[in-house]
Amino acid sequence: MATTSNSIGLGSLLKCSDEKISVAVRFSSNQSYIANVGIKDTILDLKKAVALEANISPRNINLVLAGQLLTDSTLIQDCGLGSHTTLHAFFWSDDGLASGDVCLGTTHNDKKTLQTQPGPSMESSSLDTVHNNEISSGVHLNRQEDVPQRRESDVDGDYLLRRSLQQTISSLGTQLSACTNIRNFSRFLVYCKLCESVQPGKLRLCCKQCGSGAFLVDRGPCNWNDISSDTSIRGTCKNLNCSCDIPRFYLRCCQHHEGDIDGTAVGLKHVQPNSRRVECIICSDVMSHVLIFPCSPGHVMCLDCFRQYGSTCLSERRFIEHPFHGYTLPCPVGCSDSHIEESHHFLLLGQEKYERYKNFGAEEYVLQNGGMLCPGPGCGSGLFPATDDRLIRCRECQFESCRECRREYHVGDCEEYLESLRLDLSNLEINNERALRASWERESTNLIEETTKTCPGCQTKTERSGGCMHLVCTRCRTEWCWVCVKPWNRDCQADHWFG
Repeated sequence: MATTSNSIGLGSLLKCSDEKISVAVRFSSNQSYIANVGIKDTILDLKKAVALEANISPRNINLVLAGQLLTDSTLIQDCGLGSHTTLHAFFWSDDGLASGDVCLGTTHNDKKTLQTQPGPSMESSSLDTVHNNEISSGVHLNRQEDVPQRRESDVDGDYLLRRSLQQTISSLGTQLSACTNIRNFSRFLVYCKLCESVQPGKLRLCCKQCGSGAFLVDRGPCNWNDISSDTSIRGTCKNLNCSCDIPRFYLRCCQHHEGDIDGTAVGLKHVQPNSRRVECIICSDVMSHVLIFPCSPGHVMCLDCFRQYGSTCLSERRFIEHPFHGYTLPCPVGCSDSHIEESHHFLLLGQEKYERYKNFGAEEYVLQNGGMLCPGPGCGSGLFPATDDRLIRCRECQFESCRECRREYHVGDCEEYLESLRLDLSNLEINNERALRASWERESTNLIEETTKTCPGCQTKTERSGGCMHLVCTRCRTEWCWVCVKPWNRDCQADHWFG
């Protein structure tokens, strides 16, 4: 049985070590070459494959990944490259940079982990690396204490067999660790609009001016500010016609997508792998990915509960306008300085609700700043009337409305106008089917009139579901009295608070 188990593990490991990927190498001259290499090959092997296609010497090729110059001895698997990854390249020039001056990976004999530039310690909202799970399959790396010792009971060949088996297991452990590193290489999580889900992300960069990917940075990013549009990182563009020293960072989904994919992956600053196995503050489950609020305790919420939290607040119009982050949500515990800082996180609610969220933000901005929404059929554009005229004309649909009753513009008193809208059906001949439809709509209208009252601030029909008589309009934030339908005052508080 043990032999069968080892055979299965060996087969999967050999498959991992023999894996071939296609890598695109693009030069500054917009020439591109496709090379098929194994993940156990080195960068030099990749250069040789490209050199055969381009008819140049591999020594004249420099490869760049995420702003770092790749060394010849670096293994493909240590770079975290996947199939269809694009590497940018430039030809050798006498600028003091040689193949080996900047080290992204390690040589064959070193431990196979990615080496990055040292940076300051990172808080929960910084760029945290993915913590790889320790290998628990009983496979250990080759250490001195793991070398088997000869026993007195060993017969001829037993000691050599056990030592050979131990060396094989150690070798397999190294390969398994390398394969695990490939799967967990990503340091970022993004929301991919094409996959419509959270995916591991790939950080890429190019020159901010000319867009060339052959750009070398002075140091790696340490936090989210380093990869923003106001990054303090500087570098050198290898395009001979460009002198710009500012990089532009962007994120891509780890999955391969065809066509134009610019803007399809957005970074999720607050979503991280749950490497510390922290419980969700709502459901107490321990999930693989969580959203961490930027409050000082760093409260954790699983993505399913965040979707429910956001959907409920969206339906009840409980999003908060933040001076820097726009309409957003705070930590449900009520912590200070705990608001979601990027609106892209609300893509997790789904595309339909995200569109509602954007419309909500636009509507709230209009209403909170003294504007109104066009009552024209199918319009709803934000209007900011420049004068106190009763007539308001929408610039989008040209609908003319009354400032006071928010209905189609009319002459005379609003109440008289509304009364005139009621139809006199006594002289009309109506069939039974039409009468049934009209009766249904009439009953709906009557029900709304009986169960709702009009907000004195924005004229929105409002239904009271319980509690005291002190209401706060969810659209214009006007505080008003349900009994007298006027702005809330001391008399209302004394006489009408409880009905």
